Amino acid sequence: GYSVVWMIKKAKKCIEKCKTVTIITPKKIITNDDWLENQGVEINDDKVILFKRVSSDFKTQENTKNETVWTVGTLIEHSNYNPKEQECGEGKFHACSRPYFCDEFRTLNGDVYIAIEIDVNDLYVWPDASYPHKIAFQSGKILYQCDKKGIRFDS
Repeated sequence: GYSVVWMIKKAKKCIEKCKTVTIITPKKIITNDDWLENQGVEINDDKVILFKRVSSDFKTQENTKNETVWTVGTLIEHSNYNPKEQECGEGKFHACSRPYFCDEFRTLNGDVYIAIEIDVNDLYVWPDASYPHKIAFQSGKILYQCDKKGIRFDS
């Protein structure tokens, strides 16, 4: 037989017991470029398209002081940007490399997905992130509503 092992978490040792095993140790994600490469996100003119899951009326953090409206066609900017303090919580917006990865953070009936154009220099990746498909950003332009695969809905 043949087997492949991905060394996702730190382990003391992985023992290669036969010649038909391949051990893959992924590159540590340290920079925004590392994250974009790891997630397969294309860069066009120093911008990327990332995704977010929002309510049917295009809101997140509903009925809290952090409620945000994600209206298609608008530019949104976080007024209290502080991504380094913690991976989750206040101080930044979050986006995912694929829409379906956002399902880990919202699961309300009627939610929709949006595509956001973000300048690469406006991203922040956490070292040793708990959520590898999520990244922080300060501002971005809401481009369109899409399906779970990122395919744009016709207007």
